Amino acid sequence: SDRAAPRDRAGDRTAPREPGPRDRGTKVLPEAKKGTGPAPNLPVTEYRQQILDLVLQNSFVVVIGETGSGKTTQIPQFLCDCEQLQVQNKVVSLDDNADETTETRPPRVAITQPRRIAAIAVARRGAEERGCV
Repeated sequence: SDRAAPRDRAGDRTAPREPGPRDRGTKVLPEAKKGTGPAPNLPVTEYRQQILDLVLQNSFVVVIGETGSGKTTQIPQFLCDCEQLQVQNKVVSLDDNADETTETRPPRVAITQPRRIAAIAVARRGAEERGCV
């Protein structure tokens, strides 16, 4: 018994998307293998430095990768851990005699998901991996 091919919204059969001419110069990340363990085994970790370099050099970056490759869960953590992206905050004391100091904090990273449940799952996963839960 053949599995039916996926269908688009109009009901036409669709094939998995292959990189096209507009994707010139991009790399499509492979899908993660099921049950491979913690996040370091996700395919996106192989491209960590390359992604950070692109973020530092460009106004925006589009990352294309298979489902499960770690785009949503790992890239935000790469950004938060990158020393060049740390934000300097001035801390001003209300006490007139105190000196101004600065402190660093990670950048604010927003992740969007098309559904509320997916957004909650991503937030939970990230918090667990960062040890916040």
